[in-house]
Amino acid sequence: MHSILAFSFCSNQHIKNKIKNFGKIAMASTISLARDEAWAQTIEDEWDASGIKRYAEKKVIYSSDESSDDLHGVFIQGIPGQAGITIYHTAAGPRDLFLHFTAARLVNCGYSVFIADLYGDEYGQGWQSEFSSKKREELKDIKILRKRSAAALDTFQKYLPADVPIAAIGYCLGGRAVAELAKAGENRLQALVSFHGILDDFTPVECTDSNSLAWVRMLILHGDQDPFVPHLDAFRNQMHRHGAAVCDLVSFSGAYHGFTNPGQALNEKIGFDYNRRAAALAWHLCEHHLSTYLS
Repeated sequence: MHSILAFSFCSNQHIKNKIKNFGKIAMASTISLARDEAWAQTIEDEWDASGIKRYAEKKVIYSSDESSDDLHGVFIQGIPGQAGITIYHTAAGPRDLFLHFTAARLVNCGYSVFIADLYGDEYGQGWQSEFSSKKREELKDIKILRKRSAAALDTFQKYLPADVPIAAIGYCLGGRAVAELAKAGENRLQALVSFHGILDDFTPVECTDSNSLAWVRMLILHGDQDPFVPHLDAFRNQMHRHGAAVCDLVSFSGAYHGFTNPGQALNEKIGFDYNRRAAALAWHLCEHHLSTYLS
């Protein structure tokens, strides 16, 4: 059974109330949606500038058969009958204001959206390094990552008509989740998009047939200054060896890891940065890829 709690982002102030006390999960009613207030405000400003509204959201509690832990997804209804898109989160976890902005952009195009939870993170503990490190360690077990990624698709499809096409997009760790769905043979997906995903050929394709991935239509959006994806070419070669129909790579000059997220402009860690030009072009290419294969 899946429990559903409806909530909506109706105004800037509502979101700001939700994201107060960042990183301090002291009360169950407090949800951290960003690293800190400045990070949140940067994304808020970008959202406001886009002119895209805040859509009503439903919290969906679901599970994966490899764990008894609750997973906490978010469902946003688009135009009934149009395609659905699952979003997979970064290492910061599913409680991320940037993901909600991304979801709103997709819903604005008519898609229904499901924000997946790979951590079991209800309140934004993913912003705490100790919590996220532990969860990332769990997901190194490829069986766990694949099952949790697939569980989000299973749950999402319960809210969609049976004949509606679906796609998956992912950021960073979420890009890896999308790649593992491809390797696992999740051919219910009509399109896949990875934004600065952690991609490699270390994990096997489920079926070794040379045409086992003929259904794959994947777009990889990568920054050429990203230091965290040294095996990207090996991943693409693996996809091609197994017959992937489309595995397009667009590499943006001067772009670092996380280049799509305005909050990364505040990230002092080496190898991360926001790149407005690359982010805008990457989103345009993502929209085109989705509309091409979901129509």
